[in-house]
Amino acid sequence: KRKYGDALIVMIGIKAANKQANKTANKTENKTEEKETGTETKYEFNETELNDFLTTFSKVYFAEKGTAFNINKYNTYDMILFAFSHIRCTYPSQITLEQRDDSIKYYNGVSAEKVNEVLDRYFGITVSEESVYTENSYAFFSYSDGYFYTPATDGLAYINNTVVRSSEQDGNYIIAQFDIYSDGEYYGEGEAKIRQDKDGLKLVFYSVNK
Repeated sequence: KRKYGDALIVMIGIKAANKQANKTANKTENKTEEKETGTETKYEFNETELNDFLTTFSKVYFAEKGTAFNINKYNTYDMILFAFSHIRCTYPSQITLEQRDDSIKYYNGVSAEKVNEVLDRYFGITVSEESVYTENSYAFFSYSDGYFYTPATDGLAYINNTVVRSSEQDGNYIIAQFDIYSDGEYYGEGEAKIRQDKDGLKLVFYSVNK
């Protein structure tokens, strides 16, 4: 016959097992945005978020038709220009308008801190103020007292949006094929490679076909 003490031990064991199972279930349930990949985690995304991420680039004409961007071969000018255009489009109040150096010309300014926040968010990189002077092509921007400056323009039109046609997983990367629409009309198609970091999506490669 089974003794009372034996039954009690079994019940205690069952309760302990259920408690551990509940812990495991709660731990799994809380992982809604991160997924284990070996010892690292990667950011989980949905289709709408992927469309929005790529539209961030198409709406500021990040790459012209027939050109491509590669994070391993970027130049600082393109990075600052992207950040400036993104901030101007999304947070226009963060762009200043002022006269500088006793000139009659007006300049737009943007905080270098904000520029690097944008670059870290979308590429996982930052740039230094010194880098703006490393090549003549960067003369479009100048740096002073924590701000990047560029001659003021009348404005830019941001009318492009991206619709992802297909995407596939390749380890910690997403390979996406997409279409771009400009003011509601078809503009072109492109391809992107995006890295899934634990804190968000980062652009690695981006091209727009002719």
